[in-house]
Amino acid sequence: VLTGEEISLLDWLSGFQAISLAYSPDLDDRAFREAIVQMLEQLRNLPDYRELARTKTHELLHRARAFPLSDDFAAGYWWDLFEEALGMARQTLDDIESSPALIREFQDSKLVTDQQMLNVVDVVSALVTRLEESSGRSAARWDEIVEAGRQMDPVQFPRSVHAGKDPVKKEIKEDFVYMCRAGFLPLVGLVSDQIKRGSSRDASFITGYPAIFTTRIEAIRNDLERSAQAVARFMEVVLLLDQEFKRRRFGMNAIQFSDIEHGAHQLLKQAEIREVYLSKFKEIYVDEYQDTSSIQDAIIRGIAQDNLLMVGDIKQSIYRFRYANPDLFAGHQDSSCLVKANEAPPALDSRQSGYLALLNRCFRSRPPIIGFINDFFSSFLTKQSGEIDYDETQQLFADDQKWRLLDEEEGSTFPANVVLEIATGVKAEAGILEADIAAMSPAAREGLMALRVIGELRRKGVPYDRIAILLPTNENCRDCEEVLVQYGIPVTTRSGEMYPDNLVFRQLEALFSVLDNPRQDFALLSVLLGPFAPQAWSGEELVQVARLSLDDAVRKIECGVEKRQLFFHDRIFRLCEYADHPLAKKAEVFINRIEH
Repeated sequence: VLTGEEISLLDWLSGFQAISLAYSPDLDDRAFREAIVQMLEQLRNLPDYRELARTKTHELLHRARAFPLSDDFAAGYWWDLFEEALGMARQTLDDIESSPALIREFQDSKLVTDQQMLNVVDVVSALVTRLEESSGRSAARWDEIVEAGRQMDPVQFPRSVHAGKDPVKKEIKEDFVYMCRAGFLPLVGLVSDQIKRGSSRDASFITGYPAIFTTRIEAIRNDLERSAQAVARFMEVVLLLDQEFKRRRFGMNAIQFSDIEHGAHQLLKQAEIREVYLSKFKEIYVDEYQDTSSIQDAIIRGIAQDNLLMVGDIKQSIYRFRYANPDLFAGHQDSSCLVKANEAPPALDSRQSGYLALLNRCFRSRPPIIGFINDFFSSFLTKQSGEIDYDETQQLFADDQKWRLLDEEEGSTFPANVVLEIATGVKAEAGILEADIAAMSPAAREGLMALRVIGELRRKGVPYDRIAILLPTNENCRDCEEVLVQYGIPVTTRSGEMYPDNLVFRQLEALFSVLDNPRQDFALLSVLLGPFAPQAWSGEELVQVARLSLDDAVRKIECGVEKRQLFFHDRIFRLCEYADHPLAKKAEVFINRIEH
């Protein structure tokens, strides 16, 4: 029992039933089993995961019983939402107070709708005043907010406003009612159940503001504790399954790769063994550290002292599905002292664990490309959106001197440019049906856009092997490749064939086939039509060969059965025997080339 508390078997089974029904309310328990397996996979990528599960379960139970703690993320979210709504309501009341003529218009009116609107302002004003009498984020204040919401008078906005035949006055009143709805209802929605959610007129103003402050702390803590107990039962099932699965596979002399990892980690906890391995490594280098898992990091830390070099880039993390933990590298980076080139590294203080060197010089791309990348990513990439702030510590710098020297050598024939091609619609190109384009994948459509750029580069003299297209995934590469090949562009990709599928390579393949075995009609025809024949054959000449009626070439007797000679290669090889035929000499030259 992870909670460390006494619990009867009946209570444990009751908790197990509750969590199993939560995952799989029907007879099929697949969702429950999949959740268990997924959690076990995550745990197996953490060091000391059994103890970690116990510690975190205790912590969860403590937080449930002590809600709301100051460092509780969920409680902090609700407090932030409440303070935001309270601030909006106060600001709206201040705006109303600063417009005495407007409020006097309602006060002097005898219309029921206007008096109803004044009552809304009075009710919310009393609520805000009461809520502002205390401050802080304690459990006691939470209950005060709940009590204030329960004692609040009904908030009922008028269905419509009236201003006689004066359209200007009516518009002013409608704006006033809208301002009050937008300013008051979020707070009312948080502290009461008065506003109907769903399709009511006021529902849109309380979206994102649930009635969380309608339940007292004691009830919330009881609910959270029941949830924590359910989580404990779930984790206990996961660990029991892990224990039984381990027993069975070890009984079969079988292990998983994670068994090796955890075994190594446990061995390195023994001082004598760890000392042996510490003495074996003078320096340790780890590349792509952003894709290191927690258990791998623990093993590396077990054999490292002050001799570990890590290289990584959080922006390039692609193995989270294998439980890579980029936060590990980010933590090492944040706790390191920045060093600069050609400067002596300063002494480390007590908060720093090592040195950080920024490998931000890019030797692959020209300055305009690097400038575009920096401008693009710095416009939106933050820790909130992508785990890093794309500032001067993350930006790339081009090797200007390298490119200047290269331009001097090559005469700056092909300057770099950044061009944005944005497809805003589907427009059929010549020879392509509009429906075909509409059915294409986005990557295939990008391939169509790339055709024009490739054509421009080719007209400038850029060879195909100097043109590269970068795409996010292998599937995108295949889609784009299919489009380019259809237009005769020689393409080779990591995800495709070893050689590009185009006319030139198909002719080479046909030539090799004929050299290996010339009695292959399709390969033979391809070679005769292509550049590898001593003299290229025209389509008309090949048709003449196909229609030849040579002696013993039309009919052949085998075992008394008459068979028709249909193969083209037989005709081309027999043709050279008829010197008077206009194509005989041409066939002889070709056959000699093939045979010799």
